[in-house]
Amino acid sequence: MASLAAIGVDALTYRTLASLTVEERAALAASSLEGFGPLDIEEILGSGPRAARRRTSEARLKFFERHVAGEYAADPRTGPLGSRVTEIADQALTRNRR
Repeated sequence: MASLAAIGVDALTYRTLASLTVEERAALAASSLEGFGPLDIEEILGSGPRAARRRTSEARLKFFERHVAGEYAADPRTGPLGSRVTEIADQALTRNRR
């Protein structure tokens, strides 16, 4: 935790990373943080190209879903995109009523 805090990782991100398996964290770190290529990721994960791509993709998806869920749980307000979608829908419905 201290090492991650030193590079600016917040508590939510730390908890999200901790919820992933070692292989998922390795795939994320290798691909997203270190920028390693597919062959390097295959070697790190000890798997073939298809499995490495699948694991990396699944790790990214899990991280994203869990991080967003954690953000929403901490602050359930509608974000700017949700507010804009609501605004556009309201305008469209108002126009259709005329």
